[in-house]
Amino acid sequence: MRKKTASLIVCSALMLNYLASCTVAIPEANPDGAEETSEFVARADIEPIRAQDDFYGYVNLETLKTLELDYENPSAGGMAMIDTDSQLLESVSKIVNSGEEYPEGSCEQILVRAYNQFIEYQNNDDLKALANQDADAELSKIVNVKNMEELFSVLTELRRDYNIISVIYWGVDADCFDPDKYAILFPQITDMAGINIETINKNARDAETFESSIELALRVSGMDQKEAEEVTGDLLYKIIDIAWATNEDYINANNPYTGFKFYTTDEINSKLTNHKIDELLKLSGIDSNPYGGVTVQDIDQLIALDKFICEENLELIKALTIAEFVNSYMEELSLSHDELDIYVAESTDELNLQAVHYLMMGYSSELSELYCKDYYTDEMDEALNQMCDDIVYGYHNAINNATWLSEEARNLLIQKLENIQFVTGGYVLSHLGDYSYENELFGENLYETSKNKNAYHFNDAINNLGKDHNRLELKMPMYVVNACYTQDNIVNITVAIMNAPAFDVNADRFSNLGGLGAVVGHEIGHGFDSNCLDFDYNGVFNPLWLPSEDIEVLNTRNQSAIEYFETSFSVFDVYYVDGEHTLGENYADLGSLEVITSLCETEDDYRTLFESYARLWCGLMTESDVIRQIAFDEHSPATIRVNAIVATLDVFYEVYDVQEGDGMYIAPENRIGRWN
Repeated sequence: MRKKTASLIVCSALMLNYLASCTVAIPEANPDGAEETSEFVARADIEPIRAQDDFYGYVNLETLKTLELDYENPSAGGMAMIDTDSQLLESVSKIVNSGEEYPEGSCEQILVRAYNQFIEYQNNDDLKALANQDADAELSKIVNVKNMEELFSVLTELRRDYNIISVIYWGVDADCFDPDKYAILFPQITDMAGINIETINKNARDAETFESSIELALRVSGMDQKEAEEVTGDLLYKIIDIAWATNEDYINANNPYTGFKFYTTDEINSKLTNHKIDELLKLSGIDSNPYGGVTVQDIDQLIALDKFICEENLELIKALTIAEFVNSYMEELSLSHDELDIYVAESTDELNLQAVHYLMMGYSSELSELYCKDYYTDEMDEALNQMCDDIVYGYHNAINNATWLSEEARNLLIQKLENIQFVTGGYVLSHLGDYSYENELFGENLYETSKNKNAYHFNDAINNLGKDHNRLELKMPMYVVNACYTQDNIVNITVAIMNAPAFDVNADRFSNLGGLGAVVGHEIGHGFDSNCLDFDYNGVFNPLWLPSEDIEVLNTRNQSAIEYFETSFSVFDVYYVDGEHTLGENYADLGSLEVITSLCETEDDYRTLFESYARLWCGLMTESDVIRQIAFDEHSPATIRVNAIVATLDVFYEVYDVQEGDGMYIAPENRIGRWN
């Protein structure tokens, strides 16, 4: 098969869960600070690009010529143009400056109070000094631990009051085997004291690059340089042991539930050597277990951590905990430890924008509600609901027409499709929150409020034990430019992504279908991609829910798709995507375009939709980020995401008169499909 080349180079700039915003690459920024111009700005006389040779370039070239990057904005164009910071700043400023007395527990009342406390704290050195004293006192507690009993007590306190996770983490979250219930989960640990487990798993010598930060934390705690170096060296050896016990297959698995298995209390205790499971659970403040066991992702890593937690390693565990605490509370500690000053970056944002960023981190539910009130209209809600209905209808037809699947499999997939639920701005506005509890959490200053909130959310999670889980709780803030599908069969569509270029309530139907419609179709498509097909129509992890003969057919088609994406289009004339790693995302794109184009009736409909889809991913980005994306991201670069997808659709060839010998041409026998 002849390999294709994408003539414009692009990559992903924004990725949360299953959605990425992709951008075009330019040469690296000049390290000497010389004036920057993009390749496309400099080459304003570049020859026009034919749709038949590079559809992405054909649609986006003129826009790309106008885009530039700088150090503060490493991506430009496409969805990177959606300025939610300005929207949020306007919304928050309006309520802060209104002088209105908002109802107790309303999102406005809580946000105004939190905003004002942030501003007061930033302008008051005495309040910061109190925070410094508290942080120093907590650091002293860790230093003065004398035995394992004291250590366990301090680790639990750190988890509850400071949200510090040291050594081991247990969470209370949705059960992957029953998403309507909670479970006690041990997800694989990928980082210890800032040391990436995967990095030192592959090359233990890389651990040396992390020595200085750990040594600094130990010196801040009172150790002299020589002792800090010795303890750091011993700690690194132990972390390397844990890294070697870690299952690398789970680290970058596309399916986040890869490796998870439920173990009864007796089963897990039979594998642990130093502690009973109940003792380890207490490190995360879990004193009771109503489930008769735990769900563990990486049992070998858990066993290695259990061996590490012993009296012999007391000083090393303290060192690890000190490093975690200092890294997390560096700003507070820097007031009394000058050596930390160079590691504390001072924000260049105006104070009011800093306050908004603080609200984004600590009050996302309240801020989501305010954002929906200000930027989500009844007209938008009606248009979005109609779009979702249209796309679901298209999926119905696509699945029913997939005669290469058995009738039983098609019926099961239709059932999963019908069970999908959507969380949108309309859902948020119809379920307004009562945030009265937040008023009880405000302390004398910002730092005390932060501690109170940590303790509240810690106890709230523990209190979920044995209770039902609400699948429809907000999984991402409404002010984040994104959408996602979660394995419990929920599609989240934020209000922020309902901005141009993805959506315009005044635009025609097929422009919006090619933009936001492609995103919605993509997220629905994840329910049927190569990863999420392991979850049945109830969103339960069950890889055998489809008939075995259909699973075999699906696996065969998977291999064809992998080969297609690894051999059809390249980036820089050199790099090809990892077809297996990107398969789930590529399938979601492929299924989406098959479905939304099925809603077209005329050639104008197709042209409008195809070109809107190409514009969705238009943008500029640095060359190094392109290469990094190809190496690590499960999303294909944007030119691949556009050209390799539209080139599978027969109607594209008809609309744009693509012939053999053209850059976009793929022989009919080599065109893959998700449902076709």
